[in-house]
Amino acid sequence: MKKHFIYMLAASLVLAAPAVTFTSCGDDDPEEIPGGGGGDDADVPNEPSAQNPLTSHEQKQKLEAIAKGFMAQVPSSDFNGLADLSSYIYNHYVDNDRFDHSVVTNWFDTVLKGMTKFVTNKKGSDGYGWLQDCNYYNRLIVLSDFKGHFTAGANKWTRAEANDLQFIFTDQDGKQCVLSVKQEGSVKKAYITDDEDYKDYVYDSSTGTGTEYVDKYKYYVNVPERVIVTLTQDGVTRVNSVTKIDHSKFTGPEYDLSRDGVDVSTTTSVNDYSWIIDRAGYSAQEGKVAVKGCMKKGNVTLISFEASGAGLKLTNDDVQKVGSVNVSVDVMGKMQIKATCANALDFNRWIEEAYDNCENQRKFESCIAQANSLLDCKVYYDGTKVEQASVKLEVFKESDYYEDYWDFEPAIYFNDNSSYGISFEDYFDETSFRSVIDTFESLLRGYEKLGKKFEY
Repeated sequence: MKKHFIYMLAASLVLAAPAVTFTSCGDDDPEEIPGGGGGDDADVPNEPSAQNPLTSHEQKQKLEAIAKGFMAQVPSSDFNGLADLSSYIYNHYVDNDRFDHSVVTNWFDTVLKGMTKFVTNKKGSDGYGWLQDCNYYNRLIVLSDFKGHFTAGANKWTRAEANDLQFIFTDQDGKQCVLSVKQEGSVKKAYITDDEDYKDYVYDSSTGTGTEYVDKYKYYVNVPERVIVTLTQDGVTRVNSVTKIDHSKFTGPEYDLSRDGVDVSTTTSVNDYSWIIDRAGYSAQEGKVAVKGCMKKGNVTLISFEASGAGLKLTNDDVQKVGSVNVSVDVMGKMQIKATCANALDFNRWIEEAYDNCENQRKFESCIAQANSLLDCKVYYDGTKVEQASVKLEVFKESDYYEDYWDFEPAIYFNDNSSYGISFEDYFDETSFRSVIDTFESLLRGYEKLGKKFEY
């Protein structure tokens, strides 16, 4: 259990970036977090100064207080009601042989068939010694064509014509629930993916050849300007999600990643929680990508983040080029992690080359040194500009039954010249960090118990 907690902290430390002051999610000032006091009644250090940075021990106290404050805000009990409802929906309406779904499935098949257009048939070798008989189709997904009001009766669904899509049913307590999906605004056509459906295989013994019969689909979707998904229970909104897509960067009749751009924003609310993406944007002309958002509970911003990348070149099928990448993470206004990678593609290349030479210490260390030269990651507290720690990749030796080899892990370096691998086995020891580990293990058990309700 301790290692789960340790790697959760590690994940936070490697999500980082250059100095960006967060203004997303309403620019609200961080509020005092109830139940977020320091661990074991330890005194949390005062705000540091550039001349007097926190020691490793003081930062341990600081991180302990932040960790306990965050965990106090996200108890698993906050999601019990939604978990119980989801479990009931699946077991009663979905995975239930005694409940007739044919009205829904037949309607869906009919709508999908109407979106599918035959293009051509081609016969030939598949390149691996087999013959193929292929039918090619274009399938344009038009979300507005999925409409109708479906009502769950005692043992089956019924459908009524409507201009939006709704599923109306009762929960385990007999309260009415409504799941609705609707789109608004104009639409733009965009390519999504290709797919294949292997229909049959026929072997001809007289010629000793076999033929595969395959249907190949090219999928497109008419992207609307807004998609709204809502779940109500007894008239109370439990889940609400609004996604907005800016069409202004769509330059042609079909969206093309190598040429166009897109800006998307979304807000998803579950009870008192909100996950907000203020902007997720990409511009092929500028070669830039950016995302900015946060997680909130009520009026309290728990985590805010911002990331950007430059020198980017994409196609509909591949990432061809990536330049610099910046990431910033703020935890409740109390800890900020800011990092930049000068060239993400080169960074990834050095990591791959290091693993290709994991049995050669000199080459492995050289590759990790090159990766570190591209990475700059700093830790700050309370919104100050005082650098309290940095994160680098650190090489260490491993052994198995057959041989010795080299590996690496992120390591945190403090201003008092101490450093610890982000496995934190020494830094967050069982004794001095016991209360936080106990709190996390309790939180984890709560979410594991919650997760079992979704095991279908």
